[in-house]
Amino acid sequence: MFKTLFKKITENNKLQQIKNYIIKNKWFSLFILLLILSNLGLFTIGTIRTETNKYLTVTGSSVDYKKNELATFNVTVQSEKEDKADAITDANNKAERIIQAVRRIGVLKEDVKTSNMSVYQKQEQTYEDGVQSYKKTDWVANINTEVVLRDIDKSQELTEKLALLDIESLHGPRFDIDRSELDETGLLKAALEDAENKAKFIAKDRKQTLGGVLSIVEGYAGTADGPVMFERGGLGGGGGMEPGTSKASKTVTVTYKLY
Repeated sequence: MFKTLFKKITENNKLQQIKNYIIKNKWFSLFILLLILSNLGLFTIGTIRTETNKYLTVTGSSVDYKKNELATFNVTVQSEKEDKADAITDANNKAERIIQAVRRIGVLKEDVKTSNMSVYQKQEQTYEDGVQSYKKTDWVANINTEVVLRDIDKSQELTEKLALLDIESLHGPRFDIDRSELDETGLLKAALEDAENKAKFIAKDRKQTLGGVLSIVEGYAGTADGPVMFERGGLGGGGGMEPGTSKASKTVTVTYKLY
C-alpha cells in the first residue's frame, strides 16, 4: 500500500505538496514519511527498549553491649508556704542540701544540675450559696535536681543518703553507658558490612551481580533500650544494685545497583 501511494505521489510531481504538509504537521507527517521509507527499504527504524533500573535496598545493623558505668538520679524537693518567697527560699535550701550531700560522696560539680523548677499557687474548690468558686491558698515550689554518678560502686550509698533527706521524690539510679565514649565509627562500619553481606547474598540468590552503592542513609545513633532493671537492696547497707549492661547500636539503609 505504501509503495503504491509513494509511486503515485512521485508520478504526479506532488513532492512540493508533501513538503508543505510536513512543515505544517511536522511530527505526524515525519512519522508517516519514515514509515513509507521504511516500507520501501530506504530507511530502517531501530528497536527502542526501555528498562527500569534494577536496584536492591537492604538494612544493616550492628550491636555492642557494654557494662554500664554511669548512674543517674533525679531528686525532687517541694516546699509549701503561705508566702511565695518563703516557699522558694525553703525549696532552694532543700535543693542545696542535696547538692552538698552528693558532692561529699564524690560527685563532680559539672555532673549536678537543676533540671526543672516550678512555682504555683494552690486553689481550693468552695461553694457559697450553691455557687462553685475557687479560693487561692498556699504557694508551692518544686525543684528537680539531676545527679550523674560516675563511680557506680557508690550507687547504693548515694541512694541511701538521698532517701534520708527531706525530699518529695527520688528516681534512680538509672544505669547507662557513657555515650560520649562510644566508638560510633566502628559501629557504623560494622553496620555497613552487614548491609553489604546481606546484599551479596540476595544478589547471588537471584543470580544477579551486585553493583555500586546508590545511596546510604543512617538509621539511628546508638541508644539504650530503656531503663536497666536491677535488684534493690534495703537501706541497711550491702549490695543489691546490679548496674548490668546497655546496648549501643547503629542501623544503615543502603541501596545498591543490580545487574
